[in-house]
Amino acid sequence: MVVEFGNLPYFVPMLLVTALCLAGHYFLRNKSYKTKYWTLFGVLIFNAILHFMKFLYVPDKYDSFDIIVRSISLENVCSVSSVLFPIIYLSKQSMFKNGMVYLGIISGIISFLYPTEALGKDLFSIDIIRFYLQHGIVWVVPVLMLSLDLHSLRFKELHHVLSYTILVFAFIYTSQAIVYGSVNYGGILPVDKLTNNSFQWTITKELGDFVYVMLTWASPPIIRNYPFISVLPSILIYFTFFSMIVFFIYKKSKTKK
Repeated sequence: MVVEFGNLPYFVPMLLVTALCLAGHYFLRNKSYKTKYWTLFGVLIFNAILHFMKFLYVPDKYDSFDIIVRSISLENVCSVSSVLFPIIYLSKQSMFKNGMVYLGIISGIISFLYPTEALGKDLFSIDIIRFYLQHGIVWVVPVLMLSLDLHSLRFKELHHVLSYTILVFAFIYTSQAIVYGSVNYGGILPVDKLTNNSFQWTITKELGDFVYVMLTWASPPIIRNYPFISVLPSILIYFTFFSMIVFFIYKKSKTKK
């Protein structure tokens, strides 16, 4: 069963992970706070391990350098989330916790709607199962944090998503720059030599006119060829908008209780 846009294998993972989310909620809802808290923490630790297992399934066509860089490096929002969420989860800082919830839900669901690593591949191959499980946990745990009252959202703290998003993209850019050893600030980098899943290096028209416009419409032309900052204006607007949707869904669900 090959995953393609709109076919049955495309929808199956979202349905299964949603079912697991509901099952997790009903299983834990009457448990003690301590049980809820440490169960979710254990799931996050498991997810970090899943991320680092990725190198086991990299195609043989890549050499050893590619295996390290293209598989386990923190090259996009979900990979950063998978590795850092256990630390953030234990944090008492509201900005990081709020950012974890908002970006976790948004980026996790986006990865199911646009599953770049799964398209054209067998749904039941081990690495694709790993992909969906890892990205599912990225959004399921934040949802359970809200539904199980392990975290609460406040409208006055909605701006935290902006600071958190900037920090995440700065982290991606910095870590990738360190891995590759050099950064060309003056122009388009050799994207074929770099992982560019979060468009942290630059935005190119090779991605297609629609994607290019969606990611650059808020960016002044002078910054469009620069790493990191080229993608930020549009991304910040999108993430803020989707975070508002998450917040109002959360508030409505709490009102019904």
